[in-house]
Amino acid sequence: MNLVEPGPPPAPSGVVPKTREDNKLRVEDRAAHDWYRFVLSYPAHIVRTYVGRFGLDARHNVLDPFCGTGTTIVECKKLGISSCGIEPNPMAVFASRTKVDWDVDPDQLITHASRMAKLTLERFEEQGIQDEETVLRCFRWN
Repeated sequence: MNLVEPGPPPAPSGVVPKTREDNKLRVEDRAAHDWYRFVLSYPAHIVRTYVGRFGLDARHNVLDPFCGTGTTIVECKKLGISSCGIEPNPMAVFASRTKVDWDVDPDQLITHASRMAKLTLERFEEQGIQDEETVLRCFRWN
């Protein structure tokens, strides 16, 4: 088994830590991490910081025993590092599994979105809403 040993602790500093900005989601991480916010989550750049500090790469495996909505396993996947997460909360499990499932069929996605647009237009019509042009512009996939 290949265990990862952390390097020496950082030297003490008299500098007061930055504001809470370090614990906020960055713009570049929103696509993968901003569609469902978990109260106990942490931002993706923290995972990348520790991956770098520990010198992790594709030769390593990461275990996240409390993976929540999968921030660590998503970032590991993006970096090509094998990972495994454990989580008892069914909603968090669903979120993390969804976030690491990148095998989306674009044709099937367009078909589904088109069906949803058609259904939306039908529902609007049933309700007497005459805003078809706006809806068509919003849901134009082809």
